[in-house]
Amino acid sequence: MSLDYAPEHGKVTGDIAVGTVLSSFGKGINTARGAVERRLRVGGGTMPAHRSEVLLPPGAPDMLGHLDTLLDHYERSLLPSQRELVVIFTMRFPRDSALHDQWELARAFIRQHLNAERRLAVIAVQHAPGLAGFAEGKPHVHGLALARSLDGSNFGGFTPIAKAGAKLILANEWQAWRAARA
Repeated sequence: MSLDYAPEHGKVTGDIAVGTVLSSFGKGINTARGAVERRLRVGGGTMPAHRSEVLLPPGAPDMLGHLDTLLDHYERSLLPSQRELVVIFTMRFPRDSALHDQWELARAFIRQHLNAERRLAVIAVQHAPGLAGFAEGKPHVHGLALARSLDGSNFGGFTPIAKAGAKLILANEWQAWRAARA
């Protein structure tokens, strides 16, 4: 998969990547649905993600827990000049740790730091390159956060983590989260 966004650069503690999918990147046009679907299918669309789940902030209606409904609602709610679509926060793990442990750690982090604190709807996607037939790449979980807060059933303001500096913020929160669970 060629990148549809520019990862934020800069050294941080931890094996993470952060960036924002914009409505246009290079010569391409992006949609929120397209950004999510590219991560649900790896290897050129031939292999599914290992796990995926929609994670909603408190108070969001149950119907938005269905991926298609959430993406339809979000794309209907895009502002005419909206550039920021999806924030990608990728957490990489050692190959020798259990996939379910990785998933639960990332999922709990997303629930607290992205859902509860930032009120973001997030699609969590786990990739296990070894299980998908790829020799390279560490297992990882993407938190695909829609770039605007979700209050009840309404999308509101843009999240600050869709801007430069998000990598350092999320890296610090992720490291503190992991250290507290070690």
